[in-house]
Amino acid sequence: MRKRPWEIVLLTIVYTAAPLFNLCSTLFIRGYDLTALPALILALGPWDIAALGADLLLALAVWSVSRPGWWIFVVLNILLLSFNLWQATLLPGNYFWLLVADNVVTTLVASLLFTKHARSPYFSPRLRWWNTKDRYRLSEVLEVPLTIRQGQWEETGLVLDVSLTGCFAQIPDGLDPAQEVVLEFSFRGLILFGQGRIMRQSKVGDRLQGCGIQFVRLSAGQKQRFRALIRTLKANKVPLRN
Repeated sequence: MRKRPWEIVLLTIVYTAAPLFNLCSTLFIRGYDLTALPALILALGPWDIAALGADLLLALAVWSVSRPGWWIFVVLNILLLSFNLWQATLLPGNYFWLLVADNVVTTLVASLLFTKHARSPYFSPRLRWWNTKDRYRLSEVLEVPLTIRQGQWEETGLVLDVSLTGCFAQIPDGLDPAQEVVLEFSFRGLILFGQGRIMRQSKVGDRLQGCGIQFVRLSAGQKQRFRALIRTLKANKVPLRN
C-alpha cells in the first residue's frame, strides 16, 4: 500500500497529539498528576474546547492533502496563534502562554517539514500518488517500444511506466498538453492500442524525461487488454513507481 509523504504523516500525528499534550502540560504547571485529567477536561470552557479542537481540525486539514485543506491549515494557524496571544496578554496565568508556545513550535516544525515535495500534492492532484492506480515500471524489466500517431505525424519511443489509466513515455519530440494521440505498444505478445491524451510534459531537470499520457475512450476490448496487462505485470512482480 502506497503512503502519503512521511512529512504529512508526521504533522498529522503532531497536531492530533497536541490537545492531549497541552492538557498534560497544564496539569504539570498546576502541580497535578494525570489522575486529575478527567476533572480538567470537565472544567474546560467553550473557548478552551475550541482552541483544543482547532488542533484536531488542523490535523484533518493536513491529512486531507487538498487545496482547501492547505488554506484551512494556514488560516487556522494564524487565527489560533492570534487568539492565544490575545488571551495570554489579557488573562493571568501560564496556560495561554503555553498554547502560544505550542503554536509557535508546531508552526516552525510545519515550516521545516513542508518542503516542496510535501506541499506540491496539495495543489496538484496528479502528484497524490497514493490515490492513483498502481504504476508499473516497465523500463526496469525490459524496453517496451511505443508508437504514437497524430494525423500524419508519427513518433516512436519507450514506455517507462504504465497503469490502468495511462502511461509515461519517453519520446524524442515533445508534445503539447491536451493533445490527443493514438498509441500502440506490445508486452510479451500482448498488443495494446488506444486513444490517449497528453496530460503533462516533463521539464528540464526532472528525474524522468517524457510525457504523461491518459487513456481515453477505450473500447471494452481495449480495456480488457489493459487489465490483462496489469495482471501480467503484477504476477511477474514488476516493481511499482513511487
